[in-house]
Amino acid sequence: EGASVLYHYVYPEHDDTLPIRRFLLQDLAARQAYDHAAFGRTDPSRREADMERQRDQNLAADGTISFGNFVGEAFEADYGIPRSRVTAIGCGPILRPSGLPRTDLARYRRRRLLFVGRDWERKGGPLLLEAFSMLRDVFPDATLTVVGVRDREIDAPGVRQIPFATGRDLERLFLEASAFCMPSECETWGLVYSEAAHLATPIVGFREWALPDIVLDGITGLIAEERSAAGLAASLIEAFEDPEQLQSMGQAALVYARESLDWPVVLDRLQAAMLPETWTGDAPLPLGAVPAALETAPVLPSRRAA
Repeated sequence: EGASVLYHYVYPEHDDTLPIRRFLLQDLAARQAYDHAAFGRTDPSRREADMERQRDQNLAADGTISFGNFVGEAFEADYGIPRSRVTAIGCGPILRPSGLPRTDLARYRRRRLLFVGRDWERKGGPLLLEAFSMLRDVFPDATLTVVGVRDREIDAPGVRQIPFATGRDLERLFLEASAFCMPSECETWGLVYSEAAHLATPIVGFREWALPDIVLDGITGLIAEERSAAGLAASLIEAFEDPEQLQSMGQAALVYARESLDWPVVLDRLQAAMLPETWTGDAPLPLGAVPAALETAPVLPSRRAA
């Protein structure tokens, strides 16, 4: 009695006689799943029925939990469900730093770009490769390390491919990188983004999915507005042309990761949403908000933030 139950990948059959509160963990809106043929949503004849079911289930629930704020935005646009009914909690890293990450200026001067992902197409690899070629036109010494792709050989100037890395080897690759980029076409969160931030690696990407919750634009990384190779290349060039700004972003990313993208604060958000009567502290920092520690941290503001 009084329990809060969280359902993921399943919709419950409601029994109003049960004295429980029901919450649904939703990765994305059904429309988004069909638009990107994600989560097995490949039959367009089921689209309208799935959207109707998702709307009805979430209206009947006591609340909705999501990883990123984009779910609440989609629910409001698609179903008229108020944003206040959807709580974005974020995600922490799986790969945790073994020590304090290096943020020396030499690291960010090397112009080493890192990609980590298995699905080259869905993770935006072809677009990144095109943007990287444009980056090399400006900075011929720039390099791109591709980790995790095992189903093809990526042969291009300045590209190093590592089919598999984990644990301390993956940590070393993050710490060798000046910036991280994985411009996914469909990404409901992306744990590697959290890991990059925890390892003081600025992220460059697009204003899509959960990335605006993970990257404070101009503070912890750079977000391109236009999804194109040229738009991504412009942000990569902006990042690499100023190593001191990149260093500042790496330091700020580390602060933001600890204050907003770590498991304790993720679970604080979950507890405050599902068990408000047990929550006695201040309201958890909303996902995507600038933490007070970052406002006073000794990091250099970027030109874009200014």
